[in-house]
Amino acid sequence: MTEGYIVEAYPSLEGEGVKLGSPALFFRLAGCNLRCAYCDTRKAWEEKPAEGMWSFTDNRRKLRNPVSQTTVEEWLRVWKQIYPTVVFTGGEPLLQAKFLCEVAHLAKGLGLTTRLETNATLAEAWETVWADIDQVSADIKIPSTSGSDFLLHEHRNFLERARGKLIHIKVVVGIETGTEELISAAELAAEVAPQIPLVIMPASVEDKPISIPNERIIEWLRALEMIPLEVRIIPQMHKLWSLP
Repeated sequence: MTEGYIVEAYPSLEGEGVKLGSPALFFRLAGCNLRCAYCDTRKAWEEKPAEGMWSFTDNRRKLRNPVSQTTVEEWLRVWKQIYPTVVFTGGEPLLQAKFLCEVAHLAKGLGLTTRLETNATLAEAWETVWADIDQVSADIKIPSTSGSDFLLHEHRNFLERARGKLIHIKVVVGIETGTEELISAAELAAEVAPQIPLVIMPASVEDKPISIPNERIIEWLRALEMIPLEVRIIPQMHKLWSLP
């Protein structure tokens, strides 16, 4: 039985993307292979935190890492009648692929829908977990907000393998984001999964989505008009709702 490192586990409402507002259990795994400049969960960068914070019906409590599947099962059973979906997020959950696979299999056995939030760069790890993941929210990282090079090859490799599970592809944008970056991301999304919405999400600063001028948004949308893809602009609503 594999053990894993958890940053936090809590029930909430989905605050991003096409599942916005739906109830879910969030299971944040530790570790990340990227260090995006806009990241709002830097607490998940540490690979092996000594403990994680768990929310139960009575209170929040700290549990020592690593945790066992037994601990996870007890937690899922507490909440599963109210929250029908478990979201595996991070950090990057696929860094703990074996543990993720076992926990996702456990969750499906309890009747839960399983959703993975990923930076879409670890295609080989995805191959080990795909059977027990129902839905995938995948990011395309762009240089203006991630602070690193474009990872189009890695993204293409992942998205092609996850094609049948995708619910949306997401791009985090900022004031400095240029149209060429968005065009490159949208062209990749349209090439791999034209039936899946591309979600443009403004980055957050100090727990609030940044304000992007209307003229910049219009410029982006006009630039994307010729690409056969549904585009939605959706901020991080859980920040505005003051939810975790």
